[in-house]
Amino acid sequence: MAPAGPALITVGSRPQSAMTINGRSVRENPVSGYEVPAGEVTIVFSVTDTSGVFCAVTRRFQVRPGPNNLGRVTLTRQ
Repeated sequence: MAPAGPALITVGSRPQSAMTINGRSVRENPVSGYEVPAGEVTIVFSVTDTSGVFCAVTRRFQVRPGPNNLGRVTLTRQ
């Protein structure tokens, strides 16, 4: 059973990337206080250059109700 109440996440990446949280695009990176349901959160980071996507990382986090600082995810070329 998922915990009750919303979770507020703060997360970003190095380098900057496009980011989706639970399948929804977010306009900012990093995001601060982004509301999601408590439980498992899936974040996809995608960095592109002139040759196309050079890095795509999917991370899953368990978050509790209230504030959750997930930090900065370091991305490397694939």
